[in-house]
Amino acid sequence: MGMPRSPASLVGLTIAIGALILSSTAGGLPVRTSAGTFIHAPSGMAAPGSPRAASLYPEIFTEVGLPSGSLWNATLNGQTQSGVAPSSIVFSEPNGTYAYTITGPSDWQLVQPAATGTVHVAGAPNTVVVPSIGVGFAPYGIVYDRSNGDLYVANAGSNSVTVIDGATNQVVVPSVGVGNSPREIAYDASNGDVYVANAGSNDVTVIDGATNQVVVPSIGVGTAPFGIVYDASNGNLYVTNSVSNNMTVINGATNQVVVRSLGVGSAPYGIEYDQSNGFLYVANAGSSNVTVIDGATNQVVVPSIGAGSGPNGIAYDPSNGDLYVANAGSNNVTVIDGATNQVVVPSIGVGTGPDEIAYDPSNGYLYVTNVNSQNVVAIDGAPDRVVGPSLGVGNGPIGIAFDPSNGYLYVANFGSSNVTGIDGNGLMASGWKVAPKYPVTFTETGLPSGTIWLVTLHGMTGGSAATMIKFQEPNGTYTFTIAPLAGSTAAMYRGSVLVQGGPAGVAVAWTPATYIVTFTETGLPSGTSWSVTVNGAPQNSTSYTITLAEPNGTYVYTIGSVSGYAVAPISGSVTVKGFDVTPSVMFSRVPLSPSPGLLGLPGAEGYFLLGGLAAVGVTGAVLGLLLGRRQARVR
Repeated sequence: MGMPRSPASLVGLTIAIGALILSSTAGGLPVRTSAGTFIHAPSGMAAPGSPRAASLYPEIFTEVGLPSGSLWNATLNGQTQSGVAPSSIVFSEPNGTYAYTITGPSDWQLVQPAATGTVHVAGAPNTVVVPSIGVGFAPYGIVYDRSNGDLYVANAGSNSVTVIDGATNQVVVPSVGVGNSPREIAYDASNGDVYVANAGSNDVTVIDGATNQVVVPSIGVGTAPFGIVYDASNGNLYVTNSVSNNMTVINGATNQVVVRSLGVGSAPYGIEYDQSNGFLYVANAGSSNVTVIDGATNQVVVPSIGAGSGPNGIAYDPSNGDLYVANAGSNNVTVIDGATNQVVVPSIGVGTGPDEIAYDPSNGYLYVTNVNSQNVVAIDGAPDRVVGPSLGVGNGPIGIAFDPSNGYLYVANFGSSNVTGIDGNGLMASGWKVAPKYPVTFTETGLPSGTIWLVTLHGMTGGSAATMIKFQEPNGTYTFTIAPLAGSTAAMYRGSVLVQGGPAGVAVAWTPATYIVTFTETGLPSGTSWSVTVNGAPQNSTSYTITLAEPNGTYVYTIGSVSGYAVAPISGSVTVKGFDVTPSVMFSRVPLSPSPGLLGLPGAEGYFLLGGLAAVGVTGAVLGLLLGRRQARVR
């Protein structure tokens, strides 16, 4: 409302906001959903006299957090559409429940919601679906009773509580008398009772939720009790006393005061229980801070956490453990980390005069009532920012409560004395963050030292002369390719690797590549056996080729002899260098030599020579004989 409120300001507030006009919501308002945001708005009605078709409602997925230009996808009811951040993805479906899937860039992680789930379409979410439920005068606080599904509304101007059936949105009990100027109201899950803080009579009234009858008319507390909350860890009710600047503790089992006064800040109004640590957080409107109390000891553990001006309402978000404080004087919301009790977001701008806050677990949003701007604003707890346009409700909205049975948020409108229902079904908070990355290591074996090899993973290529190539990837399954290498063969050249919250590895085994060495002979008759010895290993064949498989290198060979044939070359070397090689071998027939004759001369030549010699010898002998006789006669 802009300033801390006391009981004395009640009349002035009523007059000020009584002149405001309820804004129209007949056209419906869009709002957010999933990995993106999911927004519903009603479509047009069928023309009079025409067949009545099922109304379609747009489901709008919007993203938060992705870099501009990033491609992301949403699938709803089997249909897939793509969007380019920051654009939205729009579907249109009739009422029903539909499965969805959200995907985005692999380097980014969907914070919330889950990547797969269901969306419930029930009219026009985040629009007003129940414009007005008449209650008492100047309704203030409102609470949902899980035991019976009813809503209990504290009427500050008529000193009563009105009971609404959440299933029918009808008033079932117009008035249950309580104390003077009732403000906030709390439900005790341990006994099913409803506790009402009466600012004007300085007490608390207890109503039995089963009978809707007052069971304890008055439990005395401090001066001008305002806020009240149930602590599930100990069964106590904690009441803030806005004028006496303290807090009173009531035992829910006995309805007796167990701590009369526990000092907090100035003008304490709102109070919230943090189930993660058991602490109570008190919004002090007068001192513009928050006090933290340990519910186990009922002692102050943090006297002051600075907030905005005039903090009124406060709500706990179980999805992130934060506390959200509505600052009525500075028109913003402050976010406190419940784990550290430190302010993490000093200011989220909302409407004028923010008063109360409610958390909607169906979509993860926090809904803030703005008294002076007569609307409700939704905050996404993932990126801590306002999503969608404001929702016009009644005059002077203050109290707000979530009904899990139908997904509605019910707003108590102080100025128009009614309750408005907002449909929160089908809305999903969403947001993206940079996904953590894990090492993906490719390790090779078998390559000669210093060989450069390449791997492409998820579109990125890495190379190395060492045995390992490393990448960094978020969770997911990624395809890879291994670049071929001359002279070596990999056991695989493509595949996929799964990254799942830790390092991943791929082994790449290489073996030397072999090439065909074909010795081809010519000159031998068909079927003749011949041989080649390569590096000491003989190979035989009766065909015209001898084939070997060898890796790169230079190999010495010799050709075996074949009787009656000469061979060329008889020996040599062959070099394999990334290609098949075909050395040629030529055999040639050796001519037969004549058999040697007499005296080693061929054919009859020896005989002719011998005959000639014999003739010469005979002639010589005859001549010698004749000469000898002549000489004898002479004597």
